Amino acid sequence: MTQRPDRYHYFRIEAHELLEGMRQGAAALAEGAPAMERLPALLRQAHTLKGAARVVGLEAIAACAHRIEELLLPFRSLAGALPAAASEALSGCLQEARAHLEALTRDGEDQTRVVKRADSPAEFELATMRVELSALDALLEDLSEAAVQIDALGALTNRIERLEWLAETLGQALGSERDPRSAAPLANELQGGLRELGHRLRGGLARAESELDQMRQRADQLRMAPTRDLFAALEQTAIDAAAQLGKRVRLETAGELRLESPLLARLRGALIHAVRNAVDHGIETPAERLAAGKGPQGLITVKLERRGGHLLVSCQDDGRGIDAARVQASAVRAGLVAPERALSADEALELVFQPGLSTAGSVSAISGRGIGLDAIRAIAAALDARLTLVSRPGEGTRLELLAPLALSATRVLLLGAAGQRLALPLDSVEQTLRLADARVASAGTTLRLVRADESLPYMPLSSLWPGHRDESAIAVIVEAQGKRAVLGVERLEQATELLMRPLPAALGAQPLVAGAALDSEGMPLIVLDPGALVAAVEQGAPAPAPTAAARRRPILVVDDSLTTRMLEQAILEAAGYPVMLAANAEDGLKLAREGDFGLFIVDVEMPGMDGFAFVRAVRADEDLKRIPAVMLSSLSAPEYQARGREVGAQAYLVKAAFDQERFLKLVEELTV
Repeated sequence: MTQRPDRYHYFRIEAHELLEGMRQGAAALAEGAPAMERLPALLRQAHTLKGAARVVGLEAIAACAHRIEELLLPFRSLAGALPAAASEALSGCLQEARAHLEALTRDGEDQTRVVKRADSPAEFELATMRVELSALDALLEDLSEAAVQIDALGALTNRIERLEWLAETLGQALGSERDPRSAAPLANELQGGLRELGHRLRGGLARAESELDQMRQRADQLRMAPTRDLFAALEQTAIDAAAQLGKRVRLETAGELRLESPLLARLRGALIHAVRNAVDHGIETPAERLAAGKGPQGLITVKLERRGGHLLVSCQDDGRGIDAARVQASAVRAGLVAPERALSADEALELVFQPGLSTAGSVSAISGRGIGLDAIRAIAAALDARLTLVSRPGEGTRLELLAPLALSATRVLLLGAAGQRLALPLDSVEQTLRLADARVASAGTTLRLVRADESLPYMPLSSLWPGHRDESAIAVIVEAQGKRAVLGVERLEQATELLMRPLPAALGAQPLVAGAALDSEGMPLIVLDPGALVAAVEQGAPAPAPTAAARRRPILVVDDSLTTRMLEQAILEAAGYPVMLAANAEDGLKLAREGDFGLFIVDVEMPGMDGFAFVRAVRADEDLKRIPAVMLSSLSAPEYQARGREVGAQAYLVKAAFDQERFLKLVEELTV
């Protein structure tokens, strides 16, 4: 029997979180905390609860939240304690709202559990999420397979014990006075056994590592949720708000993505406020729109798109725009500016986010309290996001929030260029075509791909990655931020979904790189930034001179950060250097003694042996002491750099000041 979808599932999670935060705020007020310190958060939480309850049609809970707003607003600027009567009334409203929620929970037989963060009593973060059973089953299947592989490795211990006995017996035979030739069968068995054991261990470890990596990726996927769930809530918000205000509104959405559930939960709250605000303050009534020469139905557009390692969220309406004069009057009434001071348009836009400031003519169930935009500002601060507002009188308003992405599921096109595999977000790929079927023409110092009805700026992708000749066979038309350009690549592989991670903050921003990911086989991939690529092609950067095809000894990169290793590998391989990787200094030292390397690139801070100890060990080794070493670390203090020179490193680079061109020049100098 198919289980009926629970339309209140997300609301229950969010409402539990909001009511618990409000309960703690109310308790602090009852103990005498200054009202002006606690009420802004309480009002934001009540406003968010009211909007969320109305989205799912729970008017009883929405009414409780509305009464809390009306109860607390008169005391928003109170420096002292909340009056006892108001505190008791607040407690009663919260109890009533919680009773409605508990009744809803019983009816729906919900098993949701909310885990609270003890370090942030005033504002709570969503800590539960819905998991699709198919995704959980896949993870459990991977876990079972990994357990089988590990059990198989454990079974090899019996073989190891046999080889240990052979080694001991062989040693006794060689040390005795018997004919040494009697030890030959034992030696042959030991040699064959070791060869077999090594082969089986290597294969078993490779399979176990593959299964565990797949499990990690499955677990990461469980944290992701589709934005279509968010869009459904926003559509209902727009419909309900328009019906209450007698307006006609159409909501359009764009940006089918999969984002981390905690991020999506916060964005949901911000966008519900933004859409309600757009319907109330932005969109005019049908009569007002007709008088202004517009259609009777207003349009609100909500769009989510990636910008490098960030997510750009926008909410735009085609309404009346923000009236700076009305903002000025409201700010004067609220005591935020002096009556004689005239606000500029930019100052007016900044003021609308202030708590308590509202340009509504009257207080309604939707607006008039100056809470909605303040709540958006608080959410943006919690996400470490940049918040901007652009408005044109008579044309509309656009709210933008640019938030860093910790993790996102990204549909990408895998391609080959500059001697390596790269990934390009699929939503930026407009078209692909064979270069043999197109015409590339010179236009001054730049190239353009000419088609039947247009010409677009063109550049081989290898021109943007030093050290590789142009072997492009395919043109990829890329669109980003309203602009288009064409990249030449060697081959196209497939479209797939990857989990993209940001580059380590210590490395700073890297040109053309949006993030890093692992493919289905656990191999590292660089995910390109479409916006940066289009800008680079438009600038027409010249292609580097071809490099000599002489054989280069491999470079050993030792760093405990997976993403840093991936980035260094991509940069070096793009420049034509073979690369081997080690996740710690101990493994790096073992590889160094087994291989023939031309350069060591070593991190400093690693578990166990650190980078200084690695370089010191290399310098003490007769076979390795002449191989140059570069230390690349986030530690920038002079004493660390001096210590790097003392242990024998040829250079010490700071990750925060990493410069790719300078880095490659140094590598070239040291590997000549």
